[in-house]
Amino acid sequence: CNELNCALVDTSAQVGVPRFSFSADGGLTWTNPLPVSWAKGDTITALACGAVFDCIVAALSPRHQLVLYVTRDGGATWNERPTPSAWPTMSSLSCAQLRCVALTSTAHSSLLARSTSFARMWTSVLLAQRANALACSTLSSCIVVGQRTSGTPWLATVHASAAVNASLRYVPTPLL
Repeated sequence: CNELNCALVDTSAQVGVPRFSFSADGGLTWTNPLPVSWAKGDTITALACGAVFDCIVAALSPRHQLVLYVTRDGGATWNERPTPSAWPTMSSLSCAQLRCVALTSTAHSSLLARSTSFARMWTSVLLAQRANALACSTLSSCIVVGQRTSGTPWLATVHASAAVNASLRYVPTPLL
């Protein structure tokens, strides 16, 4: 949810095609589910809405390729957005207006990716460890959690293009 605007993607048991629903009143009422036919067989990995009816869905295709689609009309139509071929996944996606932040990865590293153009173009910050999730208060200020290669927990703050590792005391398991 973003203020009172909420969206969800589920899969109908009868059809097997993901469906998109939207609420403009904090989840009290929802639109009728709209089929997301482009995502049939895909695994949805992230969903975020930046404003009323403006949403992005990231999915993993059956061939393990990242696909990214946007809607500007509450799910009635979807347009594909290109992503770098080195990004096999995208998660922890969040948007405000047409600006978005996402956690993505390459074969060997995690990246914090930002877009100020509603996923048309991205810039990224290389993270020192494998990240599992992120939370952002603004486009340029985020907290990222995950684990080090040794399996110990890891947390970093990211301001603009600088990621600073935090010192953790007695955190027995990786942060998810």
